[in-house]
Amino acid sequence: MSRQRKHRDRTLDPQAVIFGLDRQADTLCFRPRVPGSWTRFKLHYRFNQTFNHFEFTQDPAHKGPVRLVLDGKSVPGGTLKLVNDRREHAARVLFGP
Repeated sequence: MSRQRKHRDRTLDPQAVIFGLDRQADTLCFRPRVPGSWTRFKLHYRFNQTFNHFEFTQDPAHKGPVRLVLDGKSVPGGTLKLVNDRREHAARVLFGP
């Protein structure tokens, strides 16, 4: 049996579901769905020749939408525009339970 399933005419990877990554074309949205015991984890994501290193932090005190900081700059809406600039980027993703 395949580890992937079809959803809205797209194939979803199980890891993408639990980590809450939703990629549509060159946009990556974050909606983590991890257990409460996962307070911090890292994920390395490649988009063409560009590497994005994400550090996720689950904070019980955090309310509201996901907070995303890319290369030290806040990104509104928890949505990242993927760019193939052949560089490495560091991002922090803060979210609540």
